[in-house]
Order: sequence, then structure tokens, then C-alpha cells
Amino acid sequence: MDESEKELLGNLFELYQERGGNADRETLASRLRRMEIGIPAEDEFAILLSWLGRCRFVHRLRPRHVPTKEYKVPDLLAIFERDGQPLPVLIEVKDKQKKRLSWTPAYFGALQRYGEEVGLPILLAWKDRLGDFWALCELRHFHVEGTNYKLTFLEAMERSLLSALAGDFSYRLQPGLGMHIHMKKLGPGKPHGPGEMRFPLQVERAYFARPDGTEIRDQRGLVWLFTGLEQDEPHLEEDATHFRQSFTIPDVPVSQVAHRVLPVMLRMRRDHRDGIRWHKVRESGRLPMSGAALEEAARNAIAAGAVKYVFHLFPKGGSSLVNQPGETAAPETM
Repeated sequence: MDESEKELLGNLFELYQERGGNADRETLASRLRRMEIGIPAEDEFAILLSWLGRCRFVHRLRPRHVPTKEYKVPDLLAIFERDGQPLPVLIEVKDKQKKRLSWTPAYFGALQRYGEEVGLPILLAWKDRLGDFWALCELRHFHVEGTNYKLTFLEAMERSLLSALAGDFSYRLQPGLGMHIHMKKLGPGKPHGPGEMRFPLQVERAYFARPDGTEIRDQRGLVWLFTGLEQDEPHLEEDATHFRQSFTIPDVPVSQVAHRVLPVMLRMRRDHRDGIRWHKVRESGRLPMSGAALEEAARNAIAAGAVKYVFHLFPKGGSSLVNQPGETAAPETM
């Protein structure tokens, strides 16, 4: 931290204390660093909705009003598209390591009351930090235990609308699918630590191949589908002139959800390797390949023998906010 940053932190700390803050200087600095790398989950989820492709518009709601216990303003307003028509909803965003939420009746009631007064449904967007999974469900799935309203992350996942409403999908690659890289030695190796040699190399060829070894050509998006999944341990072969490295999808079937691929895409960019700065992504408006394009790539890769399945998941028990498979919207009445 340079002198100008220290001075800025000192001024912020004084202002923070004047307004009743009780954290020490180190805690405040830690909170500011968390904000800098985009920990506020509202930005992350808003970007995710835009990336998936079925959300026309999303923005943060800032509760700058006279304090009241009667209402709790949710974090986001989102407008989805359903059967060509706008579907506005409010979203409360939570980013928790705990596997269960427990809300007091006052908190739950204030949030629900706000939605009822403005005439919009309120959804919960919940991120599991450990697995980087998101769930999006209705508040009606909370149940009362003791005095509080409670919901487990598994219950939220079972009833998630992220696929049916927002356009998320899951996929499974073919076991044995491989990414292969051929590298030519440009000179002799040099010692680099005990038992290690480093060679100057040039990539001559990089390609995907089916389990039988035949090459897959012109598969746009396959690299993102592939890097979004765990592979077996890399296999490395060496001869007098080349190294050949292979990354292979394991024989045990593994599935992935599209919303977990977006962070993988962003971490590949140099400016996000030490942590994704979601607010900077939002400000720039630049995103990698869209979620809709990624799904199209996954479906095309089925015929190419690279992808085995593409799934769209519907919430357990259904929802009035989405159509079930094969269902069409009810005609409007005058």
C-alpha cells in the first residue's frame, strides 16, 4: 500500500467512525479489499443473469430511504422474458458458506411485504461459496422451524428457477474426450531445480479428439465446455524432438452447469487471475462467449461426439413463473 492509499484509508476510517462504525482500521481495510475483488454477490449475479441470455434488464436497488422496519428492499430488479413477454421480479441475493438460511419473522415479513406492496414476486438468489453453485428460488419454499423461517441450500437447488427462467443449462462431455497439445523442442533443456529440466518449446498443434482418437474440427466453444470440467491427470509423452500432452475427460460421468463456466472464462483473462473484479466486469460490459452461444455450441457438439447430454432443469413441484416442459402460456383475457 503506497502513501496515497494509506492517506485515503485514513480519511475513510475517520469518516466511518464519525458515522458510528465500530470496526478497527485493519477490518475496514479488509472489507474494502473484499469490495475491490467483487465479493458483493449482487454484481456477480446480475452479470450472470445478463450472460445467460433470458434476462432483458437487471439493476441493483439501493435502499436509500428513511429507515423503517416495515419494509426490506431487495437487492435486484430483473426483467426476464417469458413467451415473448416481460416478467419483472425482485431478487434478494445471499452469498453464504452455511448450508442453511435462518431468517427472523421480522426480516422475512419486511421483504415479503415490500414485494406485495409493489406487486412483484420476490426470489432468493443464493450462492454456495464452497462449490460456486447458484440457486434461484421463490420465498414460498421457506418453512417455519421454531420461530424462524428456514431453508437449506439443497432445498433451494431442488426448486431452482435458474435454468427454466434464466436460461442456465447443464451438460456432460463424452468420457475419453481429449484435448491434445503437440510442442516442438527449440533447443536443449536446461537444469531447473533438482531433477527438473526446462525446454524452449513451440506449440505446433492443439486439437480435440474423440475417445477413438479421431480429431474434432471447428468446434467453437468446446474449449470452454472442456475447461469448465475436471479432467484426469495430464498425460505427457516425450521423444527426441517433441512433447505431447493430453488432458482427458474421466470415464466416470461428470456433469457441469453453465453458470459455473463463466468464472472459469473470466479467470483466463489476465486482469482477473488474482480474483474476479465483478464490478469492473459490469462497468466494462465485456463478457466472453455468451451463455446462449455456449449452449448452442454444446448442442452442436453432441453430433460431433464431444458432448453426451445437454439438460434443462425444472424446479421440483413446478412454479407459476415458468412453463413446464410442453406447456404453453395461457392466452390473455380481455
